[in-house]
Amino acid sequence: MTKAQFEADGPPIAVTIQCGFADPGAYDLFLWEADRNSRKEIGAGNFINSDDDTFTLSSDSGQNGKILQCVATVNPLDKNGQFSVNMLIEQGGQELANEAVSGTSDQPSVTVALFVQLEG
Repeated sequence: MTKAQFEADGPPIAVTIQCGFADPGAYDLFLWEADRNSRKEIGAGNFINSDDDTFTLSSDSGQNGKILQCVATVNPLDKNGQFSVNMLIEQGGQELANEAVSGTSDQPSVTVALFVQLEG
């Protein structure tokens, strides 16, 4: 699993969900607890307007070990069925991780899951 090493008590952690190839789609963003099987939704959106696809988390030490999960569904419009979804994790403008899933599909929609574990 991809890990994002953050600075505890540093600037907030920013999580941005992006889609390539101008594909329409939607996503849900969750934060799993580090030591139990529970999660909370921290965001949801679509790929129509990218102005609201960044979500902020505190950088306190309580985030250590938690897992970010993005579940996204896209409709590949490219004639070759190309698609791409990524979850970019930053702190203070510095990239900590960029988890991506890309490929091709002959299906009208594709659902992907991306995971990044926070360490700090």
